[in-house]
Amino acid sequence: MDALHRAGADEALKALGVRAASHTDLTDPSAVAQLVDALQLTGLREAARNLGVRAASHTDVSNPRSVALLVDALYLARLDEAVKILAIRAASHTDVSKPRTVAQLVKAFHLARLDEAVRTLGPRAARYANLTDPSGVRVLLLSLDRAGLDEAVRTLGVRAARHANLTDPYAVARLLETLREAGVEEAVQTLLALDPASHANPIDLPGVSYLLDELREVRADEAARTLGTRAAHHTDLTDPRAVADLLDALHQAEADEAARTLGTRAAHHADVTKPSTAAQLLSALCRAGADEAVQALLALDPASHADVTKPRAVADLLDALHQAEADEAVRERFVSV
Repeated sequence: MDALHRAGADEALKALGVRAASHTDLTDPSAVAQLVDALQLTGLREAARNLGVRAASHTDVSNPRSVALLVDALYLARLDEAVKILAIRAASHTDVSKPRTVAQLVKAFHLARLDEAVRTLGPRAARYANLTDPSGVRVLLLSLDRAGLDEAVRTLGVRAARHANLTDPYAVARLLETLREAGVEEAVQTLLALDPASHANPIDLPGVSYLLDELREVRADEAARTLGTRAAHHTDLTDPRAVADLLDALHQAEADEAARTLGTRAAHHADVTKPSTAAQLLSALCRAGADEAVQALLALDPASHADVTKPRAVADLLDALHQAEADEAVRERFVSV
């Protein structure tokens, strides 16, 4: 159609549009949406209206993502009656098992101000969406929340909390954050009652740090201390940046004993030949107030053993040593180089 339009073949264009509006296959709503857009762009608004009316009553509504595209197209074309008919059909019959795709349809209904369809679809999705995709559940929760469906958010939130993978600290933290931001206190308490702090994998440093932050946000101080203690004793020390982040998270969570334990372990295992590693760890220990661990790390004499060939890393170490008030070691090592 675009080619005919550019060539100025108006009569042929109109004839094609009329034929397509009356006879095109309506099975795939996303393909129909593309044709509605094309008819609108070429000025064939009557053909677009006829096609929209046909599609609203007859297109397959099982795929929420495809239906969302058609809802958008009909809404933009101002085909209000057609979009309402389509929305009513889809809200009751579309597949709600995949949370990420049904979230797109909730969003499309909400943006098109299809309140009745939103109220029908939202509770269905909340009750029956598959929970095996945590990130998809998060997207659906956010969509339901933005649509103002508080009861659906509560229903899905509690379901998601009960089925959370407690061994995955990142997934639990992400869910806690979503539930907290949506104000679903019942779901937050449901999740906390399952004791994720005792089940989370303590080796996943970024995940543990994230979960500590979220436990602090929901004032689950005892859970944060439990998780912090487990991580301090069992976490892997091979990633200095992740260890430094965890120290910061423990400090923020006021898990001081855990921070000291982790700090001491990390200080004794630090590779002080790498200035960036020593700098990251030393700075984190200073921020956490782990004085004993700071002294243990300084006793390894990073100023004398650090590789000085990388200026940026050496600058970071200088700053960290100054922060730790190890200025004498700095002068002895770096003034003599």
